[in-house]
Amino acid sequence: MDIETTKNEIAVPQANAAVVQAEQAEQAEQAAKATSKPKVRKLSIEAAYEDTQQIVAVDRDEYVRQFRKQEQATAAAILDMARVVYEAHQALDEGDFDHFCNQVGYSANSSSIRKFLAIGKVQPRMKDYADQLPTGWTSIYQLTQIPAETFEKMVANGQSLAALTGSDVRELVKTTRPIDSFTRHLKKERTTGDLVFATVCFVREEIDRVDWLMVKNAFAGLESRFPIKFVVNAEGENIFDQANLAAYDKRKADFVKRENEAEKLDNGRFKSANMPSVITTSIVDPASAN
Repeated sequence: MDIETTKNEIAVPQANAAVVQAEQAEQAEQAAKATSKPKVRKLSIEAAYEDTQQIVAVDRDEYVRQFRKQEQATAAAILDMARVVYEAHQALDEGDFDHFCNQVGYSANSSSIRKFLAIGKVQPRMKDYADQLPTGWTSIYQLTQIPAETFEKMVANGQSLAALTGSDVRELVKTTRPIDSFTRHLKKERTTGDLVFATVCFVREEIDRVDWLMVKNAFAGLESRFPIKFVVNAEGENIFDQANLAAYDKRKADFVKRENEAEKLDNGRFKSANMPSVITTSIVDPASAN
């Protein structure tokens, strides 16, 4: 038997085994398909819900009126919601406002909050024209960026602001002055109306009067160099005043103590200077005298 014949005799059984394995795999796959449950697609809410309410038909104009009414209510609701965000931003401190935003589902630094603040600021002016506004809050925000003059003319003429296309609004926005993004949403101090841009905190739990004096001196130096003003809250001023009073009382007590001690020393020297001299007599032994 030559070598070639031997190779053929070995290859035939191997090929047969491969065919058998392929057939077995195909049979197993078909069996699995036969026993597996077919995937059933579930119904959507729209498909599953059967509308059984009786519809009272009205004419086309009435349907238009009802639709416009709901549009106005939607725009008014957006304005009112944005006003809440704006007032919260003005009234709460930074930490509380951050928590407020988290609780209503937004990040305090998100574009959504920035848009709400812009809408909320002009809500008192826009609320009377809710019927002329679009129903999306992003679209309403874009209208807050158009020239005020254009807005006033359109509402005075009864023109629908909702009729402005996106390209129309973009072109109008290009004609407005750029607003400094750093200061546009800063809160104002309640009594003075100054823009609030920072909160200063002590990072140590224990501070004393010297710390307070050093900080106030540093504030005074910054105020002399920049158009800023540091306002210490009433509680902080009260603590500082009490510390000053305590320091004064201590200095006063130390002064009185030193004066009393000095007076005692002076009195002592005065008495020593005015006391009569001690007369010393010598006793002479008569025996030694002789």
